[in-house]
Amino acid sequence: MKKGFTLSAAALTALTVFATASAAFADTGAVTTPGETSATTQWTSNTGVTFNGPDDTTTLPDVTVPTVPPTTITPQSGALAIDYATDFDFGVNQIDGSTTDFKALTQADTTKSNSQASPLVAFHDLDGTNTSFTISATASGLSGLTSSVITLGATSFSNISGNDATDTTSLTDSASNHVLSNQPQVLVTSTGAVSGYYADQFADATLSVPVANQTAGNHTGTITWNLTVAP
Repeated sequence: MKKGFTLSAAALTALTVFATASAAFADTGAVTTPGETSATTQWTSNTGVTFNGPDDTTTLPDVTVPTVPPTTITPQSGALAIDYATDFDFGVNQIDGSTTDFKALTQADTTKSNSQASPLVAFHDLDGTNTSFTISATASGLSGLTSSVITLGATSFSNISGNDATDTTSLTDSASNHVLSNQPQVLVTSTGAVSGYYADQFADATLSVPVANQTAGNHTGTITWNLTVAP
């Protein structure tokens, strides 16, 4: 004898829900290939950065200038500035009626604020634009030595920015040597194409004084360095 069975309405509903859910998770046959991309798996991120040149309120990091021994300085404020220049001590000399040229000392003198062992001028260009500029020097002359002349020898540039920076291609030496006077003498020209800290080192510095002008006593003077933005 066959037995019959009856499903309640709740059981029928449960079966219907199960069947519907099974259809939702059915295998579509899609295969994802490693490395494959599609419009639905791509996203574009924007990137950007902004640089601003320092102003007069910006504190710049210390740099080391290649004097002997090296000197660590705090740069002057601003995007373009002269940061440092060595002193020039032409020593204690005997009047002998013959010698007229006197070299600046080439050994480090720890009693002086600026070692002149490697005569140089240091400066920075941090404005981040191609601003052309020049560096010039003006000598006051030494007191009591009206005919004295200071000549700076051949120069060499170094990039002292640190972090393996070496580029000095934006700098040009205006002459093989520089005779200073009471008028500005241009020593360096720059295209401003490469930002950084730089030193312009001179092979030597020579004070020339005619014998007739060599009077006993101490004689002092100044050299004024100027960085001028080209018009």
